Amino acid sequence: MGSSWTNSKLQRARTQRIRTLRVRAFRAVDDVNMSKRFSEAHHEILQNHGITKLSSLSTDWMDDPDVYVIVITSPSGHKIYAGARVHVYREGRPLPLQLVMREFDPRTDEIFEKFAEEGVGEFCALWSSVEIAGLGINGKDLVKCGWSMCDHLGIRRMVALLSPLTKRWMKDLALVKCEALGTEGEIPYPDHRFISTVTTYKHPEGREELKDEFLAEVIDLQNNPQQKKQTSGIKGTVSVHFDLLK
Repeated sequence: MGSSWTNSKLQRARTQRIRTLRVRAFRAVDDVNMSKRFSEAHHEILQNHGITKLSSLSTDWMDDPDVYVIVITSPSGHKIYAGARVHVYREGRPLPLQLVMREFDPRTDEIFEKFAEEGVGEFCALWSSVEIAGLGINGKDLVKCGWSMCDHLGIRRMVALLSPLTKRWMKDLALVKCEALGTEGEIPYPDHRFISTVTTYKHPEGREELKDEFLAEVIDLQNNPQQKKQTSGIKGTVSVHFDLLK
């Protein structure tokens, strides 16, 4: 689902100067330039972790009208600090996780077809830079945005492949292990060094499992996709302008 990276002292110093951020969601085909920049930043982070083979590294999604990108940027959009994607399943366009699971489980397409009957999407390619660490905003905030967009996108089930790093977020995000796939919901991916976990979030039932504060923020973003709020962390307070899908 995602990763984070450690950068130089210069980047940590820059964190001190960040006072305003923008969180934006858009259809990938509507801003090809930003989609490319998001992809390049994601690739760089994964390469720093020695990961060169991953389904989310593909750029085929850039011409898919059912793919949405969520990014945390500087106010102008010049600098991207974090991002994620939401893929909405359409017939003939398998989800990234579906392509991965075909290599591990012959039941994959049958199970995803059942998911598709109620409307299924995938939350993937989550990454965050150390430059915004300690500012009270992180990868979980991108997930909140994704969960807030479920109704708008017609999603009743969101699938996500969690890395060993993000698996600890399962309970907080109301994600449940999909034991019908892989080995009781787990697969060695992207290689034998990692055991990734196949999970699903069911909407709206999953909201009952979210903590009150998390749920309140999801509902607030759903009802007010364009808004400004303050977030605080150990490195200060920032003003965040949300510009999500209406």
